[in-house]
Amino acid sequence: MTKRSLLFGIAAMVIFLVLIPIQDRFLHLHSATPLILVALWIPIATVGAVLQGALVGEYRFRSVAFAAFMSGGPVRLLLGLGMVKAGWGVSGAVLATIFAQLFSTTSLFVSARDNYGSHLEKIHVRTSGRDMALSIGAVGGFTALSGVDTFLVRHYLSAHLAGVYAAGAIAAHIALFAPGAIVSVAFPHLAENDDERSRKAFVQASWLTFVIGVATAIFLTTFSAFVVGLLFGTKYSGSVQILGVLSFTSVFFGLTNLLVYLLIARRSPMSLLPWAGVGAAVVAIDTRHTALNSVAWSMFSIGLLTFGACLSAVLYTTKPSSTKVTADV
Repeated sequence: MTKRSLLFGIAAMVIFLVLIPIQDRFLHLHSATPLILVALWIPIATVGAVLQGALVGEYRFRSVAFAAFMSGGPVRLLLGLGMVKAGWGVSGAVLATIFAQLFSTTSLFVSARDNYGSHLEKIHVRTSGRDMALSIGAVGGFTALSGVDTFLVRHYLSAHLAGVYAAGAIAAHIALFAPGAIVSVAFPHLAENDDERSRKAFVQASWLTFVIGVATAIFLTTFSAFVVGLLFGTKYSGSVQILGVLSFTSVFFGLTNLLVYLLIARRSPMSLLPWAGVGAAVVAIDTRHTALNSVAWSMFSIGLLTFGACLSAVLYTTKPSSTKVTADV
């Protein structure tokens, strides 16, 4: 699976490189260098995702937590801030992301090294094409939903306003990623055949995600000026006006992420619902992109509606079938 993921990652990188001229025109970039760096990130991230999934499936959460914390915190944040302040700009931030992903993938590979070697019996993992497509589509939909606003404002607004909005969105996503590890820990339990244990794990994970997300959002809203100044400097002080709204939007996104993974565990096509949210965001931002606040409140509404749709889908899939009810009677 690792070899296969590397091949698919390289293929995706090539496709991304071919589409760079189109992306460059849409985003009004002065240089294609950041996009080229993003292309190099793709195969590294693809292999890392497979290694993380394998370790989570073996309940080796410490290895995953270490890789996620170190790459997302000390490596990416500190290195990124250093490169940006050194004058590397967007390319420096993307380069820091690549180094962080390289650190994460290498750490995960070292943790999973016992699963590689000529002395091991070769086990061919058989996976359904439908299941793979559903998982990729669902996770891709949620990823697109959580970043579509930043992508579109770069097209519609000036470079400065787009940068201010992006700064606010990045800071607000702390409320999304703060409880992020809960999903990784909960997913193996959500996928169990025991409905009672799966339901119990989901309820516990939901409460933890909600409490941590809301607490983080309250902190970001209360100390918005301090957070923006610490992370980005006074140049991006305009982000303060949207940080609170986007922080609570991230709370809905965090809960939606958990719901999507539960729907993936149940192999439900409804796990693709975030794509409907992406479509709604495109329409809303296209009609209301005159100010940062209007874009932020549009994303808040879409985050709430997408969460409601995914929650309804989960409740629908947990309804007992008529055959079971009849048998019980």
